[in-house]
Amino acid sequence: MLFFLLWACGSTLEKNDDTSIDFDTSEPSESEETAVPEEEDPCGWQESQDSDPLSLVGDQVCGAQVYTQSCSICHMEDGSGGNSGKRLLGRIELFDDATLVDIIVRGQGTMPPISISPQKTADVIVFLRENF
Repeated sequence: MLFFLLWACGSTLEKNDDTSIDFDTSEPSESEETAVPEEEDPCGWQESQDSDPLSLVGDQVCGAQVYTQSCSICHMEDGSGGNSGKRLLGRIELFDDATLVDIIVRGQGTMPPISISPQKTADVIVFLRENF
């Protein structure tokens, strides 16, 4: 409404100190009207919690995100392990995917269960296999 009033009054607002403010009343161009969609998260992770991680296709890039957020604090970025997490580097091939899912979901030893979606589980397993 203020826009219309300003436009109807000549697009200038007079202030008490004898200065004026000019407003652009031109119609927006077609490129200005078209909103640029935000870049979608390539991982999405919108699937049901009922999925079986072993039936899903994992993605290494998304798995890297999961590893960084949920695993690297204990297992270190490079998988070398630390005081609170075992070494992963050179050991992942010792386990099949079903065992890795079980370790992630239920925990093992001092590792607590990690509460992530089945798709994130599939993604992190692909990441682990490709990197450690």
